[in-house]
Amino acid sequence: MRLKSLSTKHTVIVSLVFIGLVFLLSQLVDAIVDEIVSHEEVARITSPDYKYDAVLIETNGGTATGFGYLVYILPHGQPYRRHNYCAWLPVHQQTQVGSLYDAIRNEHSSGANLTWLTSNQLTIEYLRCDHREVQSEIQFNDTSIRVVDKPGILDTNAPAGGMGYSLHIARRK
Repeated sequence: MRLKSLSTKHTVIVSLVFIGLVFLLSQLVDAIVDEIVSHEEVARITSPDYKYDAVLIETNGGTATGFGYLVYILPHGQPYRRHNYCAWLPVHQQTQVGSLYDAIRNEHSSGANLTWLTSNQLTIEYLRCDHREVQSEIQFNDTSIRVVDKPGILDTNAPAGGMGYSLHIARRK
């Protein structure tokens, strides 16, 4: 009887250690992949009441992948922070409201455009994308903000290439 009891305890301990190691390995892989993918702020639009900023982040995993675009809402003037879990930094308010993969504004230009229609309604405009996830409404600082996903909008003025590339070229001029 005592031998069976020890065997059960041993199995539980080994199982818990294994689960812990799998969790740590998954966190390590996630951190490595996260560092490979670049994140660059490519657009920031302030709400009409100057309370919030909508921020567009371009992600780039390299030549074998398309551009990803993440849309965040932050308090006006607050910088976007890629990692929001640093224990020594104050709590950072930012809420992701949308994610687009391989979005284009015209046949030669990647990206999306953000527009505040009112102080509590944001639109995400693009011609098309391969995959999208957009929250239709969020609560942010006790304010309800509606997010409108608007595919099918052609931006003939958008420069060719990714949005980050276009920003770098514009800064050189």
